[in-house]
Amino acid sequence: MRPEIVAKQVKAMQAAGLDAMISCSPENFAYLT
Repeated sequence: MRPEIVAKQVKAMQAAGLDAMISCSPENFAYLT
């Protein structure tokens, strides 16, 4: 996963007060914390 995408998701998670998010697509699975 590209670093800029991860950085945007981390920022959005912090703004929403989330500790973890699970992202998935038919092609792959990525667990972001």
